[in-house]
Amino acid sequence: MFGSQVAAAMFLAFLTNTESTAYFSQSTGYMPVRTSAVESETMTATYEETPQFRTAVDQLADKARIQDDVRVFVPGADALLNDAIEQIVIEGTDPRTAFEEIAPQIETAYSENVEPYL
Repeated sequence: MFGSQVAAAMFLAFLTNTESTAYFSQSTGYMPVRTSAVESETMTATYEETPQFRTAVDQLADKARIQDDVRVFVPGADALLNDAIEQIVIEGTDPRTAFEEIAPQIETAYSENVEPYL
């Protein structure tokens, strides 16, 4: 079993390395998932040949940010935040109301599942 885990890890490393990511992006037009691929010789040449491939990269550079820690480290927080956002966007709920409803649940999840380990 350990050998298959190592093989799986090696395969994932191959799929996500700079060269593979750049090749996939160049072949499909999808945005590279690694900064190193964006800056690679392969993608630089692709952007020169097909400038529209660079559009999403440039737009996300200005707009994207690191995911909130609460979404990653607090169990269930991501789903709760998504529910609140859906209420705001789809149902027109006031943002203060939507987030006040989920805040106690996130606080409980934090105090039970994260805080004891800090």
